[in-house]
Amino acid sequence: MIKKLMRFWSEERGLTLFLAILVTEMFVVQPMVKAGLVLDFLSDVFFSVLLLAGVFAAVQHRLLQWIAGVLVIAAIVVNWSSMVVPTPALLLLNGTTSLVAMVAFLLIVLWGVYRPGPITAHRVRGAIAAYLLIGVCFSLAYSLIASVHPGAFTMAEPWVPTPEVKAWSFLYFSMVTLTTVGFGDITAIHPVARSLVMAEALTGQLYPAILLARLVSLQIATRQGLGRQNDHRKQPDARN
Repeated sequence: MIKKLMRFWSEERGLTLFLAILVTEMFVVQPMVKAGLVLDFLSDVFFSVLLLAGVFAAVQHRLLQWIAGVLVIAAIVVNWSSMVVPTPALLLLNGTTSLVAMVAFLLIVLWGVYRPGPITAHRVRGAIAAYLLIGVCFSLAYSLIASVHPGAFTMAEPWVPTPEVKAWSFLYFSMVTLTTVGFGDITAIHPVARSLVMAEALTGQLYPAILLARLVSLQIATRQGLGRQNDHRKQPDARN
C-alpha cells in the first residue's frame, strides 16, 4: 500500500489527482463536515496516509525519512486523539501539528512541481494545488492564533467557535485574503494575525509571478538540453 502511494507521488499524474482530491476536500467535504463527524474522520484518515507516503517519496535521505515519518505519525496521532477527546490542550496541539503537516504537504507538492524535467499539464495542475495549499496553511495558522488569543479576529456575524466552524470560517477568510478580495466580514485585530494577513496577501500576489518565471526557466532548460542532444546525434563520427 505504501509503495503504491509512493509511486503516486513519483509520477506527475499524481499531482493532477491530488488537485482533484484537494478541491473535493475544500469545496465539497469541508462544507459537509457539519452534517456529521464520519466524513471528517474519513477525510483525515485518507490525507494522513497520503501525507505519510508523500514524505517518504519526497525525502530521499533515509535518516530524514525516518525523522519526517515520526513527525507525521505524531501529527496523525494527535489529530485523532483530539477528535476522540477534544480537550483544549489537545485541540491546541492538534492545530500546531496539523499546520506542520500541511506545510510538509505543501513542500512535497512544490518538490513535484519544481523538480527538473519538461513542463507538463500535470505540473501546472500541481502548481494550482500548491496555491490552494498555501491558503490552507494560512487558515490553520489563523485558527491556531484564534485558539491562543480568542479576540484576535472579529466577525461581522455572531458565531459559535467550534473546531468545525473555526476551520471553515478561517479557510474562507484565508482564500479571500490570498486572492486579495477582502470582503471585510472577518477582520484581523491582533498584531500577529495582521502580520500573517499581510504575508498571505503578498504571497497571493508574488506566487503566480515567481511560479511562472520558474516554469518558463525549466521549460527553456529542457529544450536546450534536448537541442544539445539532437546536435550531438547529428555530428558525424570522428572516426569516419
